[in-house]
Amino acid sequence: MKDGVINILKPAGMTSNDVVYDVRRAFSIRRVGHTGTLDPGACGVLPVCLGKATKLFDYLVDKEKEYIAELAIGTDTDTLDAYGRITGKDTRIVTAEELLKVIPEFVGEQEQIAPMYSAVSVNGQRLYKLARKGVEVERAPRRINVKSIELLQSTENRFLMKIRCSKGTYVRTLCHDMAKALGTCGYVSFLLRSASGAFTLEDSVSLAEVTEAVQNDDSDRFITPVDEVLGFMPAVRFGNEPHVWKRLINGADIAYSCDTLVRVYYDELFVGIGECTDGRLHIKTQFCEG
Repeated sequence: MKDGVINILKPAGMTSNDVVYDVRRAFSIRRVGHTGTLDPGACGVLPVCLGKATKLFDYLVDKEKEYIAELAIGTDTDTLDAYGRITGKDTRIVTAEELLKVIPEFVGEQEQIAPMYSAVSVNGQRLYKLARKGVEVERAPRRINVKSIELLQSTENRFLMKIRCSKGTYVRTLCHDMAKALGTCGYVSFLLRSASGAFTLEDSVSLAEVTEAVQNDDSDRFITPVDEVLGFMPAVRFGNEPHVWKRLINGADIAYSCDTLVRVYYDELFVGIGECTDGRLHIKTQFCEG
């Protein structure tokens, strides 16, 4: 099995950790992790890292996300989605034109408070666990960036939107706040993550496909190698020089200047992620053993 990332199509009703458990069991390995929680009620793209690729979390978690979400007007729920308890009702009919007028208010950098039903930790406790006990705690606002909101289609009090946003954005909260701005109630009746960084819905595979591929010894076709996942970083290549290899693999620095993180190769072998300080390059995260 290669170290790398599998783009899993998570089904609704399954937690992100459930997906990790199933992938771990399918491959019979322990080092498995996802790159950012997707709501249990949501479906879509969930990149899952295998083996050494679990070191990629900090480099992938902050990538831009894309969602397809349906805002249902007229009802509030405590979870802000279709799985929660109804907490409010309103009979008002909202038009697409009215929604389009408030959408610009929710595009750009802004502060957002995470919902109680979320995986965020406060004082070491997961908010959703507190919420299930009926406990609500104060949450500090977090800085997010909503790049764009596009209205795809609408029917009476139902609005399907495409939302591109930064990490940490809760689309459930965003849609609920839009409804409030319209002077009514609202929740997310459908949520699909269509992209997470370079991983898209079109390239995703189901857990059943992965399990079958593992059983048939054909899973490599679903695994994106670590250096390909990091394709957004420039590549730096060193020739076949033993002293260079020794310095790279032992964490020593080499004379080289760059102003961004780079993929470092030694004679076509991917060594790791490099970082430069004062004209010296060192391996920040190593993926190749000596």
